[in-house]
Amino acid sequence: MDFESCGKSAGLTRLRYAWIGAAVVLFSVVTAAGLASAQQSAADASAATWKTGASFQKQLKQVVGLELSEAELRGSLRNLADNQRVAIFLDRRIDPNQQIEFSASGVTLEELLSQLAEKVHAGTARIGSVIYVGPPPTAGALSSVAAARRKELGKLPKESRRPPSHWSWDELAQPRQILEVLARENGLTVENADVLPHDLWAASDFPPMDLADKLTLLLAGFDLTFDVAADGRLRLGPLPLEEEYEQAYTPQGDAAQVAAALKREFPRIAVRREGNRLIIRGNVADHERIARRLTSPTRVKTSTGEQKVVYTMNPDKVPAGTIIGTVAKRLGRKFSFAPDLREKLSQPVSFQVKDASLDELMKMTLEPLGLTYRITDESIEVVEK
Repeated sequence: MDFESCGKSAGLTRLRYAWIGAAVVLFSVVTAAGLASAQQSAADASAATWKTGASFQKQLKQVVGLELSEAELRGSLRNLADNQRVAIFLDRRIDPNQQIEFSASGVTLEELLSQLAEKVHAGTARIGSVIYVGPPPTAGALSSVAAARRKELGKLPKESRRPPSHWSWDELAQPRQILEVLARENGLTVENADVLPHDLWAASDFPPMDLADKLTLLLAGFDLTFDVAADGRLRLGPLPLEEEYEQAYTPQGDAAQVAAALKREFPRIAVRREGNRLIIRGNVADHERIARRLTSPTRVKTSTGEQKVVYTMNPDKVPAGTIIGTVAKRLGRKFSFAPDLREKLSQPVSFQVKDASLDELMKMTLEPLGLTYRITDESIEVVEK
């Protein structure tokens, strides 16, 4: 079924929708004259019902197509965001007024956004239920930075933490003012807001987000991040392009000997002991390798003499994907999952198992995230439950 519409509210010269099976493929032919004004008010933007959580992840998997001709970048991204109900944050360093030619079809929305970003020499990152589009070095680091900031804010007193909330600002808003409003709403005091240069931003609207993700997006365009002291003082600092964070591990055997061995094997990391736990500071790659190093299955004999593999683990806030990847490698299998599950698999999990079967271990790791798994002779595949 095909039909055409003037699409005044979306600012499109022509919209064509084609139903292919259960998926909707959207083709948009856009000219500069037909674009919606970039000066759209925040009130209009807030009318959008943004996809979040599982709905957001599902939308990114939808197969779509897009054609742009002599199109302004910011207006095109807004039209795409409004049509797909997926919020997009454009970094201030990417020229929003540049004219682009672009064509893609038969790809997922996530891949389309990646290709569109590449067209303007940018990269993408997922921050909560928002797609960030910005310089590749920043995009490459931002998900890890956001994860580290979320973890740090999670250590604040319970009364200092606020639930995720809707986020928007009006036309010609200044980022310093946006920062001060966020701080005030969350009972924080900004120590050095003056490091933010003067800038004027177009009106924008985003789905409910926690404070860490709002601040991460707000500051990314200035290559800044933040830390918050226990007394509520928020301070801005340089954005690390290879973010390091702390992770706790409970190794088997003597913790001091394990710590010394890890320092020899991974000279860049920092290790300190807390009883029989090791607190390790390193980047994402370091933590993935350390988790594999500290995790090993054991073979035991059953009453019939048959050998079976059992697992003893004590992960403490270790990313779920790291655990599954470690198990898959030990079993000589590939670890596979759909791209939209990456955010879930990056979430930390904590549990204790002793002499657990593979199925018990996988359930302990995946069920809290709403995931399950399939295992074949070649791979362990993680899927939505």
